[in-house]
Amino acid sequence: MKSGRQEVFEMYKYKADVSGIAKLQAIIIIAVVVIAAVVGAIYYVFWMRTPEKTEILIGGSIALSGGEVEPALGIWAGIMAAVEEINTRYGGIYVPELGKKLPVRYIYYDDENDAGKAATYYERLITVDKVDFVVTCFNDANLLAATTICEKYRMPIICAGAVSTEITARGLKYTFDYFLKVTSWSEVYVEFFDWLRKNVPPEVAPKRIACLNTNDDLIVFGPKIKELAEKIGFEVPYVRDYPEPGTEDFTPFILDMKRLNIDIVATCGHLNDILMLTRQMVELGFCPKMLIYTGMSFFSPSLKEALGKYMEEVVGWYSEPLTPELAAEIDRINAICRKYYERMMPGTVPPAFTTVFILKEAIEHVGLDREKVREYIATTTFTFPWESKPIKFDEKGLASQISRCVAQIQNGQYVRVWPPEYKEADLIYPMTPWDKR
Repeated sequence: MKSGRQEVFEMYKYKADVSGIAKLQAIIIIAVVVIAAVVGAIYYVFWMRTPEKTEILIGGSIALSGGEVEPALGIWAGIMAAVEEINTRYGGIYVPELGKKLPVRYIYYDDENDAGKAATYYERLITVDKVDFVVTCFNDANLLAATTICEKYRMPIICAGAVSTEITARGLKYTFDYFLKVTSWSEVYVEFFDWLRKNVPPEVAPKRIACLNTNDDLIVFGPKIKELAEKIGFEVPYVRDYPEPGTEDFTPFILDMKRLNIDIVATCGHLNDILMLTRQMVELGFCPKMLIYTGMSFFSPSLKEALGKYMEEVVGWYSEPLTPELAAEIDRINAICRKYYERMMPGTVPPAFTTVFILKEAIEHVGLDREKVREYIATTTFTFPWESKPIKFDEKGLASQISRCVAQIQNGQYVRVWPPEYKEADLIYPMTPWDKR
């Protein structure tokens, strides 16, 4: 038998052994935890950490094929030129939360002038390509589709290719619009008509106006002229819209206008239909006292080439005169634009160029947070050295600016003929008959 002393010794020896084992286990556990933490930290740093942001990615779709390629290319060139200007002249866009500038990269898809494809591409840009922001596409139908997608994903977009006010009439929170509007053209023309009849001999003063426009986003052009012109005593007996594409024979319209003794024919259409309309007017011998082209049909180099002498003396909306400083800045920017599309509209910077710089200013003030960018665009007045007037979006998101100026093509050049304070040449009125050219 063990003595009491031996029993006590054995008991404390056992406790000591147990205590030693417990300490060893604790050390092992601590070591495992430390190793796991170190490995986890290394894994996060090298594998799980969000990659450092190296660029600002913007995206959009554009009609590089399909109908209306020429004006769409002007929009695309404006965006491309803006990206080049930001990256080369300014070294990128300063991002406050990163404390540095990042270059801008623009990715785009050819929507083939198809609204369904535009919607698909904008959704892809936001959800798959993960762009930071989107930029404009071209024409009302495509922008109606694109802005619907942007609203769904709370993505701000500044449109620069829609001529109707429908884009911002829907009360969308994330949609802004900076482009000329059809009804503004109508208003300018009626002011011009009123001046004209008061400043030409009574025997040739215009009395009767006809309006022709496509039945798409331009459909409000003629009705607006009729509304305003009839209020001040003009007769507007002929207002017609037509489908485009699809209308190739304008003979019924021309014969009707000829029978009604129309003095002024005001058109607002696309390049192909205006080309066919004019050629058929020549063939049928109908030469009104004044012929008006509106928008891209007035500025299109390809239309001027196709019509030649028959586009001489055509009248259309034009930009106001520029200060030497403003003209020099516009020329500098348009030289960049012409790297991408050489046939740029004279006397003005593409609105798409300006919209990218609006985005640049917003980011540099509030960072890449889309909600903050939207709020900044909605509440800020923007000024740029190539824009003659400040830009401020109204409560609907519209910032439509239009100069109240009309030009005429004389000897292949655009010369301002109204208002008198902007006049560069006398208006040729009535037009020279087709067979006298």
